[in-house]
Amino acid sequence: MSVDVPKKLIPPVDSSTVRQVYGRENPDIIKPVLSRGNISQSALNSKNADMVSRSVQRRTTYPEQNTGSVQRNAVPVQNHVAEPVQRRTSAPKRRRAAASGQALIRGQKWTVTGNGGNTIHKMRVCVGWEQNRSGCELDMSAFMLAQNEKVLSDDWFVFYGQEQSPDGSVKYCSNSDNFSLPDDAELSVSLDDVYPSVQKILVCVTIYEASERHHNFGMVRDLYARILDDNGRELVRYCADNLPPQATALVLGELYRYNGVWKFNAVGSGYNRDLSEFCRIYGVELE
Repeated sequence: MSVDVPKKLIPPVDSSTVRQVYGRENPDIIKPVLSRGNISQSALNSKNADMVSRSVQRRTTYPEQNTGSVQRNAVPVQNHVAEPVQRRTSAPKRRRAAASGQALIRGQKWTVTGNGGNTIHKMRVCVGWEQNRSGCELDMSAFMLAQNEKVLSDDWFVFYGQEQSPDGSVKYCSNSDNFSLPDDAELSVSLDDVYPSVQKILVCVTIYEASERHHNFGMVRDLYARILDDNGRELVRYCADNLPPQATALVLGELYRYNGVWKFNAVGSGYNRDLSEFCRIYGVELE
């Protein structure tokens, strides 16, 4: 059995974005396939990418005043004044939650306990990041590993295409469409329900189509992970500084069993691998 990684749908883009990606302003980037956008299929199939830029520019330009002469292929001018075109700006900026939990450094381990030594049974592992105007798309995921450092099966890889583990203990949620939330993605974890053969849960961040789009973690800043208890109170936070600039996959942290107790380790290890190669390290086969 292998895991099917679904193709993500790219939201509509405006003309400036198309000119940047498909036009002469950025000739070296591999051109991704657009879907569900405002560009016609015939334009996408054109061999001349610059034609797409010009066609979009024509559609978003105000019509000229009627001077009495009719230009070839001109759009008929209405008698009323055209309304300004609403251009889509960059995504809204999230209002990040202020750090309030214990600060961890790379390699530091934390026992999953609350005030007074009470064990935390349910938690949320939340991650967030900022981009350096790169447009790269990050994804959170979890590998649930046995003693041999491999997943029990492909079903124990939790990500945007497979949002829940077979035992229901780990659930993935992306906040990409909800900018009122402070974090970009999160995992809800019920430690009491984790299957006994699972000894470790890796919390990972990867870059979507990193090799195709020439993206890496050098284009990302302020990457962090924070653990919240079931009441939404922040317990610990790990800020991943000095990431390997060429890395395209990252193990941000890990929850693991130790003498019957769950602990968290701030790992921060990067890999220069695409998603399929990264998954094979932990025994996941992708279609």
